Amino acid sequence: MILHAVLPGDIDDPAAPSGGNRYDREVLRRLAERGHSLNTDIKPLSVREIAVPADWPRPGPRPRQAVAEALASIPDGGTVLLDGLVACAIPDILEPHASRLHLAILVHLPLADETSLSEHEAAELNLLEQRALHLATTVMATSTQAARRVEQLHHLSGVHAIPPGVDPAPPAVPSPEGTRFLTVASLTHRKGLDVLTAALKQLSRSAPATPPPDAAAEASDVAPGTAAAPGMAATSTAAAQNTAATSIAATQSTAATSTAATQSTAVTQGMAATQGTAATQGTAAEAARASLAGRGGNPMEATSDMKATSAVQALTAEDSPEPSRGASAARAIGPEPAHAAPPWSCTIVGAGPVVPEAVPGVRLAGALTGPALDAAYANADLFILPSRAETYGMVVTEALARGIPVVASDVGGVPEALGTTAHGLPGRLLPPGDPDALADTLREWLADPALRDRWRTAARARRERLTSWDETARRIAECLSPTTGKDATPPDMTPA
Repeated sequence: MILHAVLPGDIDDPAAPSGGNRYDREVLRRLAERGHSLNTDIKPLSVREIAVPADWPRPGPRPRQAVAEALASIPDGGTVLLDGLVACAIPDILEPHASRLHLAILVHLPLADETSLSEHEAAELNLLEQRALHLATTVMATSTQAARRVEQLHHLSGVHAIPPGVDPAPPAVPSPEGTRFLTVASLTHRKGLDVLTAALKQLSRSAPATPPPDAAAEASDVAPGTAAAPGMAATSTAAAQNTAATSIAATQSTAATSTAATQSTAVTQGMAATQGTAATQGTAAEAARASLAGRGGNPMEATSDMKATSAVQALTAEDSPEPSRGASAARAIGPEPAHAAPPWSCTIVGAGPVVPEAVPGVRLAGALTGPALDAAYANADLFILPSRAETYGMVVTEALARGIPVVASDVGGVPEALGTTAHGLPGRLLPPGDPDALADTLREWLADPALRDRWRTAARARRERLTSWDETARRIAECLSPTTGKDATPPDMTPA
């Protein structure tokens, strides 16, 4: 069986790592390598990737034509797995093929749920998505909550909930005082970095000094094309940080080379770029407008209607020089004078158009993957995800896989990702957009050793019960199987 997979062109771009891209890659790799061993009725798969570079979900004429030509080349009865960021933007391209192909759409984030959209933009994208999903044979989402959300938004039934998996990882070794905070998220309004910086500013007002952890310092050089927020202090350790940048860039370049070598079968229909060149042809503007499904940034301009507006400066990538592709994008915020630094540190890993304000003790590490990202997790005591909207929150399970407790917003599929144990929650869920509640929770964490012990015990217990990527791939394969498809309840095809 040939599985045709239609994907965003930046799926393997090391400068734009994201949950949606990671989900697609992990599943497709397993289906291609060992689809026959996933304990399903589906026959071994040959995966044909159609990676289309574009400003999704706002593609121009050429990418639209590329997808149209790719679908037209697939024989009748073929199975096509489409990333929702692509499929939900082009219902008119899908419509001529809906009756002859098995179209399966994987929704990472409903398009209209991106928080920085205007009311008009959200309504327009919602209508496009609804048309596309009603053309699909199978609709999948990445959490139970997301599946129900898609059903309610678009008057569907039978949307399959298939949460992401997670790779096993060595447990992080906690520090006695739990002072090392970590956030991994794209720098966009939806991810709530303004909430985080507002909370951290409250913590830093009367705290004594402490340096950040070594791993954060290793990931703390300036990203080419990333401007600092106003008031950012000049650093006296430029030479040391340049050395760190060289090390990280080498790590990222190696990771990017390895990834490219494994993607030799990927194709881009009707485009000059191949899968190998798609990761290098993007501009800084594309990185700033990466996928709505959490792919590094927001495709629309970041709105100025921020919560806790004093904590954020909006900055579009078009205002900055072209970044070096494949290198770590990083900047240290600080160092601040010793009397101004807090007894904790916070590393923010991610890239995007919104650069947080300088806060003592906070470092921007840029977009990290592979060993550099593993090192950031290994040197963390508490993971923080202050998002305004999430369909699941893969970084939550990435932290839990290392036994790291999580403080996160109570939105979307995050409670499902966090889970619970016989020892209670492995962290805490907070109202979204509430820097005061986050600051209070962080103070409690730092002041209460018993709380830290309880959360760590629960995180270690949750670590043992996380879903594997093999299980996620198996469930995707079941949804794509013609036999399973006939028995499963399909989406209601009656238009709203």
